[in-house]
Amino acid sequence: MTTMKQNLQALLITTTLIFNSIFFVNAQTMSAGGGHSTFVCATGDARATGSNTFGQLGNGTTVSTLTPLGVNGLTGIIATSSRDQFTLFLRNDSTVWAVGYNGYGQFGNDTTLNSDTAIQIPNLTGVIKIAAGTYHSLFLKSDSTVWACGRNFSGEVGDGTQTQRDTPVQVSSLAGIIDIAAGDYHSLFLRADSTVWACGDNQNGVLGLGSGSGLQIPNPTQITAISGVTKIAGGFRHSLFIKQDSTVWACGNNNAGQLGDSTNIEKDLPVKINTLSGIVGISAGQQHSLFLKNDGTVWATGENGAGQLGDGTNVGKIEPVQVNGLTGIIQIAASGLYHSLFLKNDNTFWGCGQNNVGQLGDGTSVDSNIPVLVIDGCIPTGISQMNNDITALIYPNPSNGLFNLQISGALAGICTIGIYTLQGELVYNEKTLSSQNTIDLSNNAKGLYFYKVKNNNYVISAGKVVVN
Repeated sequence: MTTMKQNLQALLITTTLIFNSIFFVNAQTMSAGGGHSTFVCATGDARATGSNTFGQLGNGTTVSTLTPLGVNGLTGIIATSSRDQFTLFLRNDSTVWAVGYNGYGQFGNDTTLNSDTAIQIPNLTGVIKIAAGTYHSLFLKSDSTVWACGRNFSGEVGDGTQTQRDTPVQVSSLAGIIDIAAGDYHSLFLRADSTVWACGDNQNGVLGLGSGSGLQIPNPTQITAISGVTKIAGGFRHSLFIKQDSTVWACGNNNAGQLGDSTNIEKDLPVKINTLSGIVGISAGQQHSLFLKNDGTVWATGENGAGQLGDGTNVGKIEPVQVNGLTGIIQIAASGLYHSLFLKNDNTFWGCGQNNVGQLGDGTSVDSNIPVLVIDGCIPTGISQMNNDITALIYPNPSNGLFNLQISGALAGICTIGIYTLQGELVYNEKTLSSQNTIDLSNNAKGLYFYKVKNNNYVISAGKVVVN
């Protein structure tokens, strides 16, 4: 039974990679570094803005910019992850590319040389997920194993040592991994059984292992105080988790209120953020946290000196407040320093917070405590305009088979959904959608399914759901 389960997990992850390559070629995404921001366009190219001291914008120079410029020589990009001074890119051929600061070997190319143009990480293929820490990199492969390189003084690479790694090494004793997250000096891993494992710097209780667990953990260790987790995020010295009931839990440093539990007291075990519900996305920054609700609004807590919470003030918060004027948000990104990014369902990018080097991409170097539009951001090509008008949000995911499906936009009411097995068999008959829908797969076998939301025969949204 155990072998069958492991084989199924590997199959699910492999199939997810294939599915992403087919259906998410038109998806836009983003990441927030320290003083820079990176955007992946619908065409598969990438753009970046802000600080460029180490060439982290990837345009062949070290000159900073106030609006996004193209990343040289990269095509077929489907994901990006940035931290303080470097950026990782995942291509649709499952290779990984890196640009910027490489002083700790986080490029995995057996050097510590910086680069102002993206270079491929050698001997690394089959990657389906990337995560950049401050000075280390994580890679989730299609066989559910995790590989890592870079700074390892606190054990953040997770190979049982505290030796810097200039080429990727396998993270010890991990299997069945479906998600990864890199904090500044710690790493988080989500298994298919919804348990979370952690390694690295444990200052302020960021690993959630409780008192007496030690300050440096070089081997992945289960966070036994939390289970039923669906999403993970790592910040400077705090960690965030979404559970299957769409509640958010947090641990670690809380000096600025970044845990959102109405206190400034650090927690070495995950605590529930009682004022939040219906959360489908999380992102952890330097000392602030962002939360995406199932209604497309964003909430934020923590440090706010540069306006990174986007609530129209520069006053820090110890519990989440709503980001001003934003609706229809489908992705969030908290930077490694003091700004935040948001992707709307009309494919526009927005940002707030520190902007001293142009990281908000609005053509100025003026901080903003309300979201501003990124100028010269990506505009999708090859997608029907109707795609700009609709968002399909399924939650909780994974679930026991009962899912809520929210459709927002002008096309609600004239769209249909079909749900398919890995083999392409239609298991949920296509039905006309309203703005709020219930999807019942409780009588289907446990596992991974794909959904397509269509208008006529045009796929305008696609994704995956897991029945557990």
